[in-house]
Amino acid sequence: MSDPFEALRAKKAKILADAEREAAAVDADLRDLERLKVLAEKYGFTLAPATIEQAVRMQAPLRILPKPGNEEREEPAYARAIKAAEELVRAASHPLELSDIYDGLVKRGVPLAGERPRSTLSAYLSHEKSTLQSIRKGWYWLKDEPVPEFPVGSLWRET
Repeated sequence: MSDPFEALRAKKAKILADAEREAAAVDADLRDLERLKVLAEKYGFTLAPATIEQAVRMQAPLRILPKPGNEEREEPAYARAIKAAEELVRAASHPLELSDIYDGLVKRGVPLAGERPRSTLSAYLSHEKSTLQSIRKGWYWLKDEPVPEFPVGSLWRET
């Protein structure tokens, strides 16, 4: 005859192991959902719970909708960031360093998603639709415009 204490200990161990597996799966789902949320915001969408009917019919817990408040589709996040960065460079009348552009965008409240928003900004500025170009590592100027003369000893331009 088996020991009832051992049987209960084994049952408890199985329950705990199952709970740890389920908790790890929930953690993975939360990370995926956070990535989906960032990606949706990047392209001007928001996550919304599916209706009960949709969830039953499709078993889809979420659907992606345009952000409320604007009937027309909003500009993608990269386009807003590029436009604001161009305005900053034009206002400065000389090339700007990525960190200066980043600081200016933060002050203007332009959202830059991701774990490393400066890298996100750099990727945005490298986008084919960007109106800025890198003229030296970390320095940006307007595409199709001559680079203005800058004071001697400048950090961005070798003399």
